[in-house]
Amino acid sequence: MHEACHGNLFARRRLNRWVGFLFGLPGLMSLTAYRLYHVPHHHRQRLEDSASESLLNGTPAYLVGIPWYALRRARARLRVDMAVEYLLIAAVVAGLFAVAPAARVVELWLIPLAIAVGITSVRGWTEGIAWWLVRRHPGIIARRWMRPVNHLVCGDL
Repeated sequence: MHEACHGNLFARRRLNRWVGFLFGLPGLMSLTAYRLYHVPHHHRQRLEDSASESLLNGTPAYLVGIPWYALRRARARLRVDMAVEYLLIAAVVAGLFAVAPAARVVELWLIPLAIAVGITSVRGWTEGIAWWLVRRHPGIIARRWMRPVNHLVCGDL
């Protein structure tokens, strides 16, 4: 989904959108909403607010936070695209529960989704904490044992 968000999967924008939508579907995420949230992140990547964003990443609040953020910043056409994507997601979820036993849907989809959210939360938290540590204690990046990972944590600082 991330690569489709940046238009890196296919040369055709429309194909990127719908394949990215399919990748986001299991995580209940609209590609349009994710793109509106994520692309500006690259412009804020080295700023203080990126650390606080990272603490939200992957948590269940992310599923509400991204659409809320995107909706506030989207033009009318992108709002329509998000509405279409979320309606399709809702239709797929309703269809799954209509044709499959609820216990199986929970077991095969919602529990793995919760595990993925947990793993992603830890990743987001560690990124946020690492960024906070580097900003609060800049001398830490000068340590010899940090040299191999400096570029991962600090980029071009």
